[in-house]
Amino acid sequence: MIKNRKGIGLLEVIAALGITAVVLTSLVSLSVFVLRSSLRGKLLLEGTKISNREIELVRAYRDQPEVSWQAFVGSLSGHNCGSVHCHMSPNGTEILSELVIRDGGTPQEISYGFLYEDLLGAGEIIRISVEVSWKDAGVTKSTRIYTDFTNWQQK
Repeated sequence: MIKNRKGIGLLEVIAALGITAVVLTSLVSLSVFVLRSSLRGKLLLEGTKISNREIELVRAYRDQPEVSWQAFVGSLSGHNCGSVHCHMSPNGTEILSELVIRDGGTPQEISYGFLYEDLLGAGEIIRISVEVSWKDAGVTKSTRIYTDFTNWQQK
């Protein structure tokens, strides 16, 4: 039997403080990881939504009754969208020759635009590729989607 137990309480307190410090450090690290993952997921979702919206605006522009296939292809060529990022006006009635940079409701700056490619060289099949990019912890991340358009209304 131990007769002198005066230091035992102090050791228990030190051990409890050590365990508490390890647990709190783990919880803080987990919280930071969850916040970063959440932001990355939000930015990827936002990028995908922007890409899909831009594709749909190009499709709506192409499908306007007053815009022929030749006018559509000519407008893409005229704005040099094969080598310079273009984007659609918010109402989908005009192609603009510039890359859009905007704040996506987050601290990150989001830029987007589309390029076109004439797949057969004859203006029969056009590929529209939309790229949305942002910086995450100093690293540029992006999402890209593409779709092919044909002159399906041709008679």
